[in-house]
Amino acid sequence: MSGTAYVVDEVTAEELDGSVGEFAGLLTATVDGGASVGFLAPLDPDDSAVWWRALVPEVAADPTGALRPTMIFFKSLVR
Repeated sequence: MSGTAYVVDEVTAEELDGSVGEFAGLLTATVDGGASVGFLAPLDPDDSAVWWRALVPEVAADPTGALRPTMIFFKSLVR
């Protein structure tokens, strides 16, 4: 993580839907790297994408129109 900057940001349903691949990659790398976040390694990237995609309707239905505060995700500032 050295040398990489991160920002915590709200994500709308549309942004989440358009970024499923990025979020799936992040979740897969995190789990496969040894983090215990409710998934077991090795995590198939397709399974990770299905999980993220399933959140889109929930996020869209939220009155704030964004991921709830309990769902905080880190997006790299370096792309």
